[in-house]
Amino acid sequence: FSPDSQKIFFIYRGDLYTVDINTGNLIRLTQFNFKNIEAPDEVEGLPYIENYAISPDGQDITLVTRERKCLQFILYSMKANGLNMKEIAHLNNPSSLLYIAIIEDLKYSPDGQKVALIADFNSDNKLFYVLDSNNNLTFIRNLNDLDTKRDCFTFTPDNKRIVFIVEYSYGLFNDWYAWI
Repeated sequence: FSPDSQKIFFIYRGDLYTVDINTGNLIRLTQFNFKNIEAPDEVEGLPYIENYAISPDGQDITLVTRERKCLQFILYSMKANGLNMKEIAHLNNPSSLLYIAIIEDLKYSPDGQKVALIADFNSDNKLFYVLDSNNNLTFIRNLNDLDTKRDCFTFTPDNKRIVFIVEYSYGLFNDWYAWI
């Protein structure tokens, strides 16, 4: 949803769309899947949107694309109406293996000045990054040393800290922990 709850954003066939909940007006915001095929992730070389985040003021979107072999993620910024899209950063797969990587979590800080993400490249490379307002992508830490089953994060409302929420699995039991 947009922060004002007036629009729904979603990924369909590798592109980002929005629909106005009052009018039902559907708009395709990106054109990565220019062939408009059913499953763009099955066509080598055709990028598609892996994840996206909407800024707290609803004016901007940061999105991440990848290709089938996923040797690189490309981050883009654009206005929420789909205009002014520009490439802002690259994130290379540190593994030489052709692992199907994913962006597990992507979100803006409450002030909209930073975007953070968890990139899961393989079992040894679950990495946390922060993109600042100057489009500098900074590696923060490898999350694999936590030996967790699932990870997510949130910014504190004052933008000064990031809280990680992790799930540990011990046989039949799963426990959740948070740390700053």
